[in-house]
Amino acid sequence: AIADLDMTNNTFEAADIAAVNLAQSNGNVEDILLNDSTVRATNGDGIVIDDSNGQNTRDVKIEDNTITASDAAVSLQSDDGGTTSIDIVRNDIVDSTTGVLVDDTDGANVNFNDITGNDVGIEDNDGADLTALANYYGDSGPSGEASGDEFFGTGDEIDADSGGDTFTPYLTQPVDELPRDEYVVVTDPRNVFDSDASPGTAYFDTTNGRIAVAVLDD
Repeated sequence: AIADLDMTNNTFEAADIAAVNLAQSNGNVEDILLNDSTVRATNGDGIVIDDSNGQNTRDVKIEDNTITASDAAVSLQSDDGGTTSIDIVRNDIVDSTTGVLVDDTDGANVNFNDITGNDVGIEDNDGADLTALANYYGDSGPSGEASGDEFFGTGDEIDADSGGDTFTPYLTQPVDELPRDEYVVVTDPRNVFDSDASPGTAYFDTTNGRIAVAVLDD
């Protein structure tokens, strides 16, 4: 098992393997904090959380890091949906092939991150139980498609089997430009998909918007 681990203010670098590998073949992964660190991987993933061998992963917090990799900056993998309570918040996820790769993961929160300079910002291959609100993909918003819902920005691409409302609202300014220790309200009428739209048409609702409220704590 991997448990009760605090990885704060570190630099993790690797070539040909994951820089931070939270994968166990025997035992659970739980109560992990990766905070205020730099993660860089060449020819591999940056952070891997993988419970595809049948163990459970829960209460993992990845916060306030800079993460870059030649493959996926953050890879969440599960064959049986055993990954729960994963918080990926306020990170710079940059300059990777894929920013966040999600496969069949239950309970992952990917919120208030700067996801820029990646070939694909978020790739969700299985319509997983994912929340990805108030992320910054570029000033004009993300590009790409989420289960037929199109994004019309020029920022990092979303390629997802889950619907567009999983990813809205999104930010149109970097996270570090938002006020700290105050309520942050994120909403935009262009930032929500119309619930009455026919499947595949994916036009925006200009009268209603979803709202994300948070306190960004220093």
